[in-house]
Amino acid sequence: MLFAATFSLLLLGAESEGERVYGAPIVPNARKIEDARYVSPRNYDDTIEFYEKLYKGSGAIRFRAIINAPSVKAVHLQNLKPTPGNWVGINIYEINNQTRLFVVRGDGAKAEPKKK
Repeated sequence: MLFAATFSLLLLGAESEGERVYGAPIVPNARKIEDARYVSPRNYDDTIEFYEKLYKGSGAIRFRAIINAPSVKAVHLQNLKPTPGNWVGINIYEINNQTRLFVVRGDGAKAEPKKK
């Protein structure tokens, strides 16, 4: 029983150590579509659940609904503890049955270098 609990915690830890944009964690296996924009491999609810679990009890994130309509759903994750040049929020939205992420960077953040 202890092994199963330890293994589950290791999986959660490994999952949270994925790609980062301006310091913001990105859902594992997300596909980059342009600078700071990604398509989540998960559905809308599962993507939000990833961030809820990641930041549960930290007091570092505030979830704010942006819109909930038949054609589009969106939520904004506000970083309550940003550092200069770091991310200030993540917009998660679903449109045309596709869940997307947009990382909002704070003032002074350096643009991501272009890959050649």
